[in-house]
Amino acid sequence: MSRHRDVRNLNLDDELDDDALSDGGEEEMSEKDQAALEAAFEQVISVIGDSNTTGLSDKQVKAALWDAYFDVEETIEWALGEQERRHLAQVRKGEPLLTLAFSSVPVPRRTPRGRLVIAR
Repeated sequence: MSRHRDVRNLNLDDELDDDALSDGGEEEMSEKDQAALEAAFEQVISVIGDSNTTGLSDKQVKAALWDAYFDVEETIEWALGEQERRHLAQVRKGEPLLTLAFSSVPVPRRTPRGRLVIAR
């Protein structure tokens, strides 16, 4: 019964207060992180193309970069995989195909040491 009493005595205003719910994840990015994100973003866009070419928004690419801790190679692999996944979904649905962005962009390949290399 004490649990029922605790629930009944909750102050919902205090519980729903924005500061009480914040986990700290909404803090602003530091200038150093912002600069690293922009530099990595430019590298990714130079390889895969802009949002008109890839079908991936800048926000999606930046989120992937953030999740990959600004790892350009991992983000490029994600972007190419995402384009492939979307292309295959269009094929399965029978929708008109959009050209894949990476058909005009050199495709990165892995070296024996595992690094990505782009043949130009």
